[in-house]
Amino acid sequence: MSLLGKWINGVLHEENKGPDPLKTLDEKLYDVRTKFETQVHHAAEKSKVPEAIEVARSVTGFVFDFGDMDFGMSTPRSHKAAVEAEIKRAFIVVDIPPDIITNAMIHRAWRAGRTGDRFIPHMLNLYRLALANLGRRAAPAGEGLFSVHAALYKEVCEVEIPDIEIAHFLANRQRAEDLRKELEATEQAEAEAKAAQEQDADSSADADAGTAANPSTESNPPVESASNAPPVADSAAAPATP
Repeated sequence: MSLLGKWINGVLHEENKGPDPLKTLDEKLYDVRTKFETQVHHAAEKSKVPEAIEVARSVTGFVFDFGDMDFGMSTPRSHKAAVEAEIKRAFIVVDIPPDIITNAMIHRAWRAGRTGDRFIPHMLNLYRLALANLGRRAAPAGEGLFSVHAALYKEVCEVEIPDIEIAHFLANRQRAEDLRKELEATEQAEAEAKAAQEQDADSSADADAGTAANPSTESNPPVESASNAPPVADSAAAPATP
């Protein structure tokens, strides 16, 4: 049987054979969501985005709550603009593979009782943001799913994605990977430079401490004692030269 067939016809584990696998998927979904929000928050804070915590929470809600960003009538435009900006760059600052997000979202949709007609449009948005996978390339996203997810998983895999959108998705994923590598290299170089500066500072401090404990004798030359000084001629006792 094919891997897809096993996912579609999968049988849930019996309760007496271990923990409920669906609850395990709940925990996995929670972990993926938490990691996503943490990384968005870190990036927003590093970029000095105002109210970075709230912005990260709204971005995460957009992805995992099917577009719900928890905006109210009093939500300022500046906050909405910041959320929109962070949504657009989330594929760069979040290093969670698209298949993992697709997998988590299929389980999320099943838990929320969503059918494909209410689920696939949101997944298309995430695909165009290069956050989640969709179409025939999304087959690996079925790893660990069960028969209860079969209908949603099947619809995810059967979405027809135009070649131009596939190319755009792949280009964005490559761009994200390249930018993350550059950022990691920059941060590593900065960390090494900081470590070198701290090491130099420690070496200088040790040298100063050694100088204080052992002062140089060159600055204070020894005073010759009177017993060792050469005799001084007495001009009065010297005979006169004719």
